[in-house]
Amino acid sequence: MKRPVTVLSGFLGSGKTTLLNRMLKADHGLRIAVMINDFGDVNIDKDLVVGQSGDVVELTGGCLCCTIREDLLGSARSLLTSGREFDYVIVETSGLAEPLAVAQTFLVPELEQSYRLDAVVTMVDSANIETCLERNETAAEQIRCADLLVMNKLDLITPDDVDRIKARLADINANARVLPSINGDVPAALLLDVDAHKPVPLAEPRHHHNHVDHGAVLSVSVAVDFELDYDRFDRFLQGLPDGVFRAKGSVAIHGLGRRVIFHRVGARNVLDQGTPWGDQSRSCRAVFLGQDFDRDWLLAQFHDCAVQPRPTV
Repeated sequence: MKRPVTVLSGFLGSGKTTLLNRMLKADHGLRIAVMINDFGDVNIDKDLVVGQSGDVVELTGGCLCCTIREDLLGSARSLLTSGREFDYVIVETSGLAEPLAVAQTFLVPELEQSYRLDAVVTMVDSANIETCLERNETAAEQIRCADLLVMNKLDLITPDDVDRIKARLADINANARVLPSINGDVPAALLLDVDAHKPVPLAEPRHHHNHVDHGAVLSVSVAVDFELDYDRFDRFLQGLPDGVFRAKGSVAIHGLGRRVIFHRVGARNVLDQGTPWGDQSRSCRAVFLGQDFDRDWLLAQFHDCAVQPRPTV
């Protein structure tokens, strides 16, 4: 029996991990294997996924259509021979990845015998998608390759905005079904095992080695083993420059027994409680993405949030 595969795509901050968590917790009875790719030296998405009902296969960072595609092929191969029992595979791609390269991995003859590409699902950040489309052509490519579009964060826009954005999406991809969403709340039955995939016609393969100009996006990763002062960290987030248009992470706040999960999309910061630390070592893992900001300044400001400030490396 072929296992269905869902490729979960969407630009930075669209809400992919939130949707993934909801799908994993849904009452569908499926044993799901999850493969996660993140952009940057520290894999944050793996830490943010909670309540996994299947195996998490961490993929290394880098250029998705070259390095990661080879890792994905090997991981999909290994999953079949590992003896692990699973019914379904979800691949969450980086916010800077073109999903077509991931989808095509499961169409090679070797894997096509065991996997069935069910759908490419692209999350759309309704509050920021128009800005994203202006800044980076990858956002449009993610929409164009989708079988299903999840129009997320509808609570942050007006009805007029909804109509305008729907028209914009239809201009890019008129064939994809559009599903409304707030906080990634979409019934799993509309996303999993829907047999919605339709190959995207291409005149020429889009495998350019300038890769949608990833060099224009600056990625700064943080992995430290100290606690943060909450007030200083809050001021740090509020003072991030406009050039940092995406940030996310899991941090240890002094005096709190749970992880603090933070997200920044555009100029909006969200903090939430994560899982308890328990006996685990308290640490901070974060990634900051954007353009035209000072990397050294940002790292120094983050280190200044430490309860006992450490020297910047």
